[in-house]
Amino acid sequence: MSTAKELDLVFGALGHETRRGILEDLRHGSKTVLELAAPHPMSLNAVSKHLKRLETAGFVRRTVDGSFHRIETDPRAMKAALKWMSFYAPFWTDNLTSLKTFLESDT
Repeated sequence: MSTAKELDLVFGALGHETRRGILEDLRHGSKTVLELAAPHPMSLNAVSKHLKRLETAGFVRRTVDGSFHRIETDPRAMKAALKWMSFYAPFWTDNLTSLKTFLESDT
C-alpha cells in the first residue's frame, strides 16, 4: 500500500474543485498550461500552483517544448487512490449494509 505521505498528497490534490476541473479538462488528451488556465477565473500564476500540486501528487506530468508547457495525465496517483479505497471497500460495504438493515428494521 502507498505510504501515508503519498496518500495525503493524492487526496489533498483532489480536495480542490479547480484541480479536479483541470483533471477533467485533461481527460481527452494533453493541453498547454494556457489552455488549461482559460476556463478558470484566476490568474495564470494561481493555475500554475494548482498544476504543481497535481504534479507533486503524481496526477499529471509536464513536458516543455520551447516556451510551451504541455500537461498530460499520469495514472500513478489515481492507482494509489484506487488501491487504498479498494482495501477499505469491504469495510464500508459491510457497515453500510448493516446500517441499511438497521434502518429498514425500524420501520
